[in-house]
Amino acid sequence: MHSIDIFPWDDNFNTGLPTVDEQHQKLVQLLNLLASQVAFKLDTPQLSKIFDELADYTVYHFATEETIWHAYLPGDDAERRHLETHKRFVQTVLRLKQELTEKPLEQVADEALSFLARWLASHILETDRHMAYMVLAMKDGMELGDAKVRAREQMSGATRVLIDIILSIYETLSSNTLRLMREIAERKRNEDVILQAKLAAEAANIAKSRFLANMSHEIRTPLNGILGMAQLLQEPGVSERERIGYAQTIFDSGQTLLALLSDILDLSKVEAGKLELEQVTFEPQQLISEIHEQFSGTVEKKGLTLESVTDGLLAQHYRSDPLRLRQMLANLLSNAIKFTAHGQISIRANEAGRSGDAAILEFSVTDTGIGIPADTRALLFQPFSQIDNSSTRRYSGSGLGLSMVRSLAQLMGGEVGVESEPGQGSRFWFRIHAAVVA
Repeated sequence: MHSIDIFPWDDNFNTGLPTVDEQHQKLVQLLNLLASQVAFKLDTPQLSKIFDELADYTVYHFATEETIWHAYLPGDDAERRHLETHKRFVQTVLRLKQELTEKPLEQVADEALSFLARWLASHILETDRHMAYMVLAMKDGMELGDAKVRAREQMSGATRVLIDIILSIYETLSSNTLRLMREIAERKRNEDVILQAKLAAEAANIAKSRFLANMSHEIRTPLNGILGMAQLLQEPGVSERERIGYAQTIFDSGQTLLALLSDILDLSKVEAGKLELEQVTFEPQQLISEIHEQFSGTVEKKGLTLESVTDGLLAQHYRSDPLRLRQMLANLLSNAIKFTAHGQISIRANEAGRSGDAAILEFSVTDTGIGIPADTRALLFQPFSQIDNSSTRRYSGSGLGLSMVRSLAQLMGGEVGVESEPGQGSRFWFRIHAAVVA
């Protein structure tokens, strides 16, 4: 049976307690075994056997943890809460096993995988890590109260941000991987197709790992800017000019961090089907004008020219979500500015079609930048993917912008596309359905 890790282990998941970490890896192996069984061969007896092994090993693992926690945190609220969490987990696993004979197999399997992936991520990254930090502090000779303070500090700041982000997107990542695994299983009869799909699934896992690593870098960069400048502001003898410069860096870094976190959370909502669009009357001409004004300063600083065109729209009113349209155009413009060293960038809006009181609006951003080779365009608009994922990549970024544009366009009943030639520039466009307002 083929095997793909729906929950790839990473050394960053280690708590610092070797015995606990070894057992966590075993739990992750059992989860991946269950995922492979679900994707490639839904078999009730085999699934029941895996559930039994998972429940048995979990009880053993919990006993190990509870011995450690009790040795250092006897009777503490943290220990009591942890014990309750363990009990609820075992109860849920046993309930899911029972439901194998009561509900559709695929429904139970999907619920089990969703629960296990979410629970293990939270259990390993947050709960156990926090407990381990307290134990390690007490091993260093600290009293319990001081150990709790140290553990809270270690779980805060950049670590807290990274944990929250990983937890917010991990279930979506896992379900996407499982869906891809099932697509492989459906084509098992053709070995060549199986191989290609398996490679695609492995590439998705690699992209996921690279995305998480890239997110760590992208988040830490503005955080370091904020913390570094704040530290410099506390130094004696800081001049007024220096103070203003440091404050501006803190503000810019905060804006960068906010935009990144907003993109991550928006993409998570889209992937989970929880992003709701507004229906507001707007003028495309005004929208394009506002975007032009927003980016004109950045374009001028880079020595580029910015052109805006609204073909025949003038003061025509439509009904859609102008906030999301502005977000989509901002993502395309940011990319155009990033990848264009000289020349011109053009924003264009036009009505591509109309039927009664419904219209198709097309928005596009054209640049004279580096262009995109044909063999890498397939990576565009894909979540967690970038054309250049190497450690020496020239252009920074999270790789979320184009994926958000595609997802939002689809939510608005439209589509996205790109035309590009290396060295000649690119034209990115999206179309949406909008109601015509008389």
